[in-house]
Amino acid sequence: MASSFKPEQARAPPSPPLPTPPVSKFKIGLCQLSVSPDKERNIEHARKAIEEAAQKAHIRMTASQYMPKILTQVVMRLLQQLCCLKLYNTCCVFGTEGKLKAKHRKIHLFDIHIPGKITFMESKTLTAGETPTIVDTAVSSLVSSKNLSHSAISRSLLQHSSKPFSQRTLFIPTIPRNTKNLYNQRYQKLQIRTNSTSVMASSFKHEQARAPPSIPLPIPPVSKFKIGLCQLSVTPDKERNIEHARKAIEEAAQKGAQLVLLPEIWNSPYSNDSFPVYAEDIDAGGDASPSTAMLSEVSSRLKITIVGGSIPERCGDMLYNTCCVFGTDGKLKAKHRKIHLFDIDIPGKITFMESKTLTAGETPTIVDTDVGRIGIGICYDIRFQELAMIYAARGAHLLCYPGAFNMTTGPLHWELLQRARATDNQLYVATCSPARDAGAGYVAWGHSSLIGPFGEVLATTGHEENIIIAEIDYSTLEQRRAGLPLAKQRRGDLYQLVDVQRLNSH
Repeated sequence: MASSFKPEQARAPPSPPLPTPPVSKFKIGLCQLSVSPDKERNIEHARKAIEEAAQKAHIRMTASQYMPKILTQVVMRLLQQLCCLKLYNTCCVFGTEGKLKAKHRKIHLFDIHIPGKITFMESKTLTAGETPTIVDTAVSSLVSSKNLSHSAISRSLLQHSSKPFSQRTLFIPTIPRNTKNLYNQRYQKLQIRTNSTSVMASSFKHEQARAPPSIPLPIPPVSKFKIGLCQLSVTPDKERNIEHARKAIEEAAQKGAQLVLLPEIWNSPYSNDSFPVYAEDIDAGGDASPSTAMLSEVSSRLKITIVGGSIPERCGDMLYNTCCVFGTDGKLKAKHRKIHLFDIDIPGKITFMESKTLTAGETPTIVDTDVGRIGIGICYDIRFQELAMIYAARGAHLLCYPGAFNMTTGPLHWELLQRARATDNQLYVATCSPARDAGAGYVAWGHSSLIGPFGEVLATTGHEENIIIAEIDYSTLEQRRAGLPLAKQRRGDLYQLVDVQRLNSH
């Protein structure tokens, strides 16, 4: 039940509420500056840029309040600061009164080696900072960070503490109310927390950033293979949808695909009214689940692995949005029930509440197949980086997300989220959407894609029906991770991702 999701327990201690900002609107100036070997020139150049930005910027107060123009100078000093015989890459934040309000020393040093592209090792001269930095200013609570995108910190909040703001520890993003309590010990899933103690920068303890420590990437059964993404049109005719999917899978296999991915809700219109009508009893199989019976038969006959998109599943009195994975022998290898239900209300754009009819799943799903270790999510699951992070920590090579983003969120977020999950975790991400039907009650965005471990779009399509065939080369996983060794650069002394399910199984 939604009342038992307990999102407040997904953060320990619970995240404090978002504070009321000092202003409701303001302008920010971003000074993209040229930098030369002349330090005095750089300082004067920065001064002039700040002054120019100040002339163009002002703060808009609420209608009931007016204040003189205020400018908060956030001066990004990206230079080496000599302190205690150590060098740091430091950002200073100054308030409207000209006083130094906070100082952030870069936590994750930029050590990268991509042959033929770029090699840079900040650690040869610089020392890593030890403390995340958040500061209250005249315009907002600011998080100052450099190169934190690959860590568990994406949006940070304050812990109650008597320490100065610049020294307080931080917590990971809050979770929407519709998120099931998968991140606490009751359901033995995932929890994220920060460490309470700080250690010397030389003791990063990267292995402690995951608890238990991350599983080494397993050797996959194949080094290269082709994946087929079947972006299908969906109609109210269930039998037609099943036969149409069968033909698409067969065509993808004929083109060399060893793994085929179908869309979210491919056998039914995407609506709360349709879910109960089209739902199948997957566990019973046979005539009770003609969609999965087809997937089992085709995977066995063609000797391919199928990540079967998703269909409405009936289990007792419950309905789920469920993805089934079939192996080359036709057997059901895994079943993933959508964990994060799509409850969204964007006034004037889209309102949809899956929770009106569907029940949220309770278990992350990772499965070993003939084409590697695959983590499964469904559509809205892709928005929650925690799920992808535990799949990566469990040794996934590939994440598959059947999804039906809509015409509001699709243009803005669909590709962005795919590339973010792939880049953050340095693995492949494959997605498959239904084709767009402008006359449907729910209009899908389309644009099924394969994303590489460096965030590169390897293959994609538009909104029409299409079968995408693309190659996955697992050798690039090690290459990317060796060149940009994020796993070894994490800060176990500052934050930790706890996979409670694995932790309790030890």
